[in-house]
Amino acid sequence: MKGGVIGQDTAWIRSRGDVSCNHTLGARIDSCETLVVQKTAVNSLLFARVVSGPFKVLGGEVHAVEKIAIQEAGSPAGGYTVLAVATALPACEDDACENVHLAFQKDQEVPAPSLANEVADTRTHADLATARIEVAGTVHPGVVVRIGPFSTLIENAISGVQFRFVEESSPPIVVEPLAS
Repeated sequence: MKGGVIGQDTAWIRSRGDVSCNHTLGARIDSCETLVVQKTAVNSLLFARVVSGPFKVLGGEVHAVEKIAIQEAGSPAGGYTVLAVATALPACEDDACENVHLAFQKDQEVPAPSLANEVADTRTHADLATARIEVAGTVHPGVVVRIGPFSTLIENAISGVQFRFVEESSPPIVVEPLAS
């Protein structure tokens, strides 16, 4: 996709394959494979096996089974931002999912981004141990980092880090410098 996915809870892409876009704004994207965003994801709900790109996440939620690799998360002004790995992909568990579904009509009802009944905790500790969140730039205070059922709230800005699960650690989410 050359441009962006924009909508006030009305832009929704579901794909069994890869998805690539320039930016998202108030959108939902479900990709069963890799989702690449080039610039920004603002107040969006993103699901994929792997989420990557040199983009900034400003509000909203990013969920991946294996890995999230982004440039920046949150903002100095705050706002609700979640980065979560080792989560289920709702669209990929739905056999009725078409290859690509775009919903842009104002009169078409599209579910608002919400995780209330969508993401079940079905991951094993092996899944947790291989899942990663990498942020090359800054993770701002207020960002929530989740690996499976475990979460941590970022209280101070940190840069160039990766988050991973270590079962023997307390807390089990470990923050390390990002390997260059």
